[in-house]
Amino acid sequence: PTLACPQCKSEQLDLLDILQAELFVSYCKKKEFDPQVAAVEHLVGFVEEHLSILAVKPSILYSGKDVTPVGVQVVLKAAKSARVFVAFMDSAYIKNSNCLAEFSAAVKMSRHIIPVLLPGYFSTSSNWWPADTKYKSTNGVNMVAPFSVLENFQPITLEIDSNTTSADQYEWELVQAVCCGL
Repeated sequence: PTLACPQCKSEQLDLLDILQAELFVSYCKKKEFDPQVAAVEHLVGFVEEHLSILAVKPSILYSGKDVTPVGVQVVLKAAKSARVFVAFMDSAYIKNSNCLAEFSAAVKMSRHIIPVLLPGYFSTSSNWWPADTKYKSTNGVNMVAPFSVLENFQPITLEIDSNTTSADQYEWELVQAVCCGL
């Protein structure tokens, strides 16, 4: 079975490929151009190319207000099935219910998590990781994103200039972190 890409409307995404991807990339994509998102997408492309693996990016399956129940379910299944989960975290990430649901799904399945801290990220706790965060699932159930599990993982901190999309100095660090999780 395939799924039409909501961005280009023509590209077909094979659901079996999505659910067999080894890497799941979670980040909060904004509607307008954002240099951080461009840097994240560049980094993910570099990892895919150099490790010859498929990375699932939820923004391909849903974008902003175009979230459908089917898209959410596919994304959550992909987050649960991928061996490595990369969370690109900024202040928007820890407030976005889709990101929180993706993170919770990966934790539930005990996936290897690579936290990447983007510029603008600040912790809501006394540690580098955010406090556990309450959110409502798509079916209205109260849930908690258990960020406290991140104490077991070492973060990568990205420092990206707001005038550029370059994150080149972090490419190999992310490749190495993903390799350790595979």
